[in-house]
Amino acid sequence: MDRVTVVIPNWNGLKWLGPCLRSLRAQSFKGFRTIVVDNGSEDGSIHFLQSEFPEVEIVALPKNVGFAAGMNAGIRAAHGEYIAALNNDTEAHPEWLTRMVEVMDAKPEFAIFASKIMNYRQRDIFDSLGDGYRRSGLAFNLATESRDDGSIVEPFEVFGACAAACFYRRPMLDEIGLYDDDFFAYMEDVDLCIRARMAGYRCLAVPQAVVYHVGSASHGGTASAFSVRLTARNILLVIIKNIPATMLPRVLLTTVLVQSAVVAEALFTGRRPWLRKHIGAYFKGLGDAMSALPATLRKRKQILLLRRISARQFSREITRAQAQLRAFNAKFPKH
Repeated sequence: MDRVTVVIPNWNGLKWLGPCLRSLRAQSFKGFRTIVVDNGSEDGSIHFLQSEFPEVEIVALPKNVGFAAGMNAGIRAAHGEYIAALNNDTEAHPEWLTRMVEVMDAKPEFAIFASKIMNYRQRDIFDSLGDGYRRSGLAFNLATESRDDGSIVEPFEVFGACAAACFYRRPMLDEIGLYDDDFFAYMEDVDLCIRARMAGYRCLAVPQAVVYHVGSASHGGTASAFSVRLTARNILLVIIKNIPATMLPRVLLTTVLVQSAVVAEALFTGRRPWLRKHIGAYFKGLGDAMSALPATLRKRKQILLLRRISARQFSREITRAQAQLRAFNAKFPKH
């Protein structure tokens, strides 16, 4: 049985599938299978896969159920001990799987593994080298938009991993559950990583496992009403669903204050024009979060049953992540 299953969600991503799948064909590690989950594409993606990449397994869904549910459909069809999430708008370095599997085999104490994700067009610019989480409820990518000087080569612990290119151990997913289908898209990887952290699992960044990423290709690469609405909603859902009770009031208050400042800046200055353009979608997202509150609180009860670390320990994890961000910003200034 193949040790790794690479799951690629696709929605009208025909233009990206060729480069992505050819890069998987070129992998030095061969003990893997690839599943493409097609979310009701109308651009000929399935025909292209069948004719050009017959080795790829296709899970064809009748409609676009979103990134989270699409990934989950692929994970349920997967076999093997390691599950890789990979966006369709990526190109994996030929040694990506080899380097990642070597580290996963050597580091059984970690359950989530972040790739070194670089900009697709400017390949010395970081997209993400692991993810973190702020007390304001906002997630962040380490080193994003910074130039890589090649100095970081050894694996190191991070808070979480960006789902554009990351790995999970199957037993962890079996215990804590998969992505939350209700998120549809955006923040679903943050939600999963927080649940994993609360259950005592750890994440490792692997700088030698490299993937090049376009970013937001399915939605045109720019902020849209769709992305603004879902992000506004899902930021709140992550907090309400996961943050320990003793931290919850402070995190919620900080989130409200930060978000209010951002909205005011967008409305009354020339900054953040994308938010000003989609301000209605932003408030619609907040309303959606309130509508989802009863279901979110039910999920919170289930998450508490799996919690293995204290609120104090989780708070320290966030403090460490924010300190790591400051250190990276000092070492890798934005290009």
